[in-house]
Amino acid sequence: MTTQRGFMFKYLPWIFLSWIAPMGCQSATDPAQEMIARVDQMPPDKRPPDWERTKSLMQRPAPKVGDPAPDFTLKTTKGGESITLSRFHPDRPRVLIFASFT
Repeated sequence: MTTQRGFMFKYLPWIFLSWIAPMGCQSATDPAQEMIARVDQMPPDKRPPDWERTKSLMQRPAPKVGDPAPDFTLKTTKGGESITLSRFHPDRPRVLIFASFT
């Protein structure tokens, strides 16, 4: 009996937290939509440049797990060069890492 009670007191809080914590961390609203609403309330001269295009990109639904990544083009740090995702082997998986190493 004491081993069962010891097990319960030792692991039950962790089981409970691992089950309930993710529920408490979920936001009721989409942060992108909140930002769009805040920026839309700003005077037009205070909004970011090309706001309408940025807003349309933010409103796109995110791809689901297993969906192919949307094609995109990024400029390299070398200036004039650019890289397009679809140019790389489409039949192989890719890992994209966006980070600052400064």
